[in-house]
Amino acid sequence: MATMNDLQGKVAVVTGGAGGIGRAMARRFGQEGMKVVLADVLAEPLDEAIRALKDEGIESLGVVTDVTDYSSVESLAKEALDRFGAVHVVCNNAGTGAVSEGYMWEHDLADWRWGIDVNVLGGAATAVYPMTKAAVLCLTESLYTHLEMTGTGVRAHVLFPGGFLNTGIWESWRHRPTQYAATQERHTPDTTLDKVVDRFESAGVHIEFTPLETVADQVIEGIRADNFWMMGPPAPSDQVVSKKAASILARGEPDYLVDVLSKAADTEGGKR
Repeated sequence: MATMNDLQGKVAVVTGGAGGIGRAMARRFGQEGMKVVLADVLAEPLDEAIRALKDEGIESLGVVTDVTDYSSVESLAKEALDRFGAVHVVCNNAGTGAVSEGYMWEHDLADWRWGIDVNVLGGAATAVYPMTKAAVLCLTESLYTHLEMTGTGVRAHVLFPGGFLNTGIWESWRHRPTQYAATQERHTPDTTLDKVVDRFESAGVHIEFTPLETVADQVIEGIRADNFWMMGPPAPSDQVVSKKAASILARGEPDYLVDVLSKAADTEGGKR
């Protein structure tokens, strides 16, 4: 079984690397002596992230990349290989979320298309976001199996950051491409992180953000230990996984999900 304990001199490619988890992982990779390629659709934040890495002495390259465009991803691969000669870690981190409103049958078709193109085909609190991330999980499980069957020595992992994260994904709508422009009028204001936190606090739920550096540490530890499931310590949300498994084995109904969504609706000020 192939493992990678020594990260010194290795090369990591991180999509969605201009901010949030991606930027934190890039910095952590650099601290381990890795060379880093950051990819993002936003040029200015990407430039800023690369400057910050270089200021810390981390050898890095920024490539403006649209993960919904396969030719753009191919260009990213070429630039990474041309610059560093090899790639040892690829983080399919790019994602979008928090753009839909209402029940899933009320979601704009453009929301589904954008979410699938970025979160699934790009590698990477509504039905769109969890559906696409579930697809990424199934995709990565299949990738792991095929890699094992063919004996390539390449490893696949899934990261579950856990906790409440202060990243730009809460406000993805700010950078929504014109080709995914909504086709129906919104009935509620666009989501912002401040509004989400305010709703929880108003309901008596205190929010503590998980440091992004902690998430990056999970990734480093997971790579070294060759853990498929990169997860934090046990959390209350683990109960949902247990309830889901029990529901499947009992041939029951997915009441566990109804409970979760009902609590979320109550937090947001009542059911629709």
